[in-house]
Amino acid sequence: MSIPRVAGAAAGRSGVCSTKPRSHRSLPLTTFAAVFLFSAASSGLVLLAGCSLDELPENPSFVTVESAAKRVPLPDGGSIERRYLVDGVATDPEWADIPYSYVAVGPENGNQGGSFLVAIKAAHDSTRLYMLVQWPDAEPNQLGPRLVWDPERNLTPTGCDTLLVGCSWNLVDANEDRLAVMWDLGDAADGNGPFRERGCQVACHGDMHPLSGAVDVWQWRAARTNPVNYPLFGSVRVGFADDGYADGAGRVDDAGTSFFRDNYELIPCADGSSPVPLKVAVALDVDQQPTTRGNDNMRPCEYVFDGSGSIPGGEPFDCTTRNNPCRLFNQEDVVEWTTGDDLSALLLTRPANEAARESRHDIEARGRWEAVLSPGNIQVKGTWTLEMSRLLLVGNGDDIDFDWRSQEPQYLAIAVMNNSGRIHSGSPVIELRFEP
Repeated sequence: MSIPRVAGAAAGRSGVCSTKPRSHRSLPLTTFAAVFLFSAASSGLVLLAGCSLDELPENPSFVTVESAAKRVPLPDGGSIERRYLVDGVATDPEWADIPYSYVAVGPENGNQGGSFLVAIKAAHDSTRLYMLVQWPDAEPNQLGPRLVWDPERNLTPTGCDTLLVGCSWNLVDANEDRLAVMWDLGDAADGNGPFRERGCQVACHGDMHPLSGAVDVWQWRAARTNPVNYPLFGSVRVGFADDGYADGAGRVDDAGTSFFRDNYELIPCADGSSPVPLKVAVALDVDQQPTTRGNDNMRPCEYVFDGSGSIPGGEPFDCTTRNNPCRLFNQEDVVEWTTGDDLSALLLTRPANEAARESRHDIEARGRWEAVLSPGNIQVKGTWTLEMSRLLLVGNGDDIDFDWRSQEPQYLAIAVMNNSGRIHSGSPVIELRFEP
């Protein structure tokens, strides 16, 4: 199934610069879409091709949620539920008729982040809300914390580290790219004013929560929630964004099982504690070959398989194992583990039991990063494309509900985090209104 992607020239109600894109892309924030981008590192404006200062799109005070059909037509004459296309690939059938709005984000409404434009589209099918958010990022940060093998750390070597022997691993607590959407639940405020006037300033700084009232917080994380491959229907798999809230008492996750858990346990060592990777059972396919099904449908490089031999086809990992799953190339040439081999420090999953998921699992989301190339195929920039979907009505006190028939606005703010959980670029307050 091939679906055409959104053209970069699709103009929002605020418009874009006059230069036309050179290729058919879904990325409005590219060199060839010719909008302004700002860079904190350059301490000023970065002018991209074809723009002048007068052509900078106005920062809208509102985003309209356009009405859309529940099913999206396909080029072959068939159709598919819109919900099944929340995959981080913006296609023409989904989004071409819905205009972009551009919002300037930066440190003024954030915390030490850079300044640039974020492109937003929003739609509803009378049952679910859909959002498309795109922003520039020179490179993706989507690995998160890692376990790095360092045999020299083992002060009491046993002759051969089997990957399950302790004191030979370092926990590298790397971060990830994130995007948070904060919704006013009606009366969020701090000592300087309400959320609908101050936005992220009310809930993103200081103690990271409002002094009164509450905000609903959707947080997409490139390492902890995006790679979840939960089977939604048939071959359709979805990722997620974490659902939480913040009120006068603090910031917490909604009720439900977390999408991620530690892929290690800590043991005492001579120079402090050390992580030891957890064993994950091997699942076998119809040909009795190891698959990733037992590892939450994740890439095998992310995990350590069970080396006990208790499962047919299981093979112990040691320093002479040739099937090192972290070797992506020249697999047959692998004769030993080497310093620097790494594994994910996280295991990702979503429980099949609805009672265990609860409201933390309300938001389906998938983001994809794509390099932006010059005519000479040289990377000049990159862009994240994030699609999100949630039921309009969920009926939880800690979640916002949307009435698509109402003309009353909802107030939100967006925070973009580049490989950080705290430093971010924030938007001003945005009014979201449903199409009459």
